[in-house]
Amino acid sequence: MSGRRLTVIALQVAALVAVLIWRGPAPFSGVVVAFGLWRWFLWSDRV
Repeated sequence: MSGRRLTVIALQVAALVAVLIWRGPAPFSGVVVAFGLWRWFLWSDRV
């Protein structure tokens, strides 16, 4: 379970970074989208 948890966290960080890079010209938009994804990943992992 610890390994799975680390994998989930790594995916969250990778998604966050990827979205921030992809939305480079609009940093605020990127932060909002990344935060939404991060919250969704956390919620889906708990359920």
